[in-house]
Amino acid sequence: MKYIISTFFLILFLSSVLISQDPTVGLIQNTEESVNGYTLFSSNRKTFLIDNCGYIVNQWQSSFLPGLSV
Repeated sequence: MKYIISTFFLILFLSSVLISQDPTVGLIQNTEESVNGYTLFSSNRKTFLIDNCGYIVNQWQSSFLPGLSV
């Protein structure tokens, strides 16, 4: 019984940590050394343009899979 209760609280804690984070697309780190501007990248059939904070500026849907470049 103690094991079930501990597991429940662990799952509850981990789910609250994962849900409480702000969702961004493709941003790992933004430091003072980062160049100001935008980043263009493609994931599956979508292409994203994001700013330095990871917010989507624009996105495009395609019927083609990405190749070696966007």
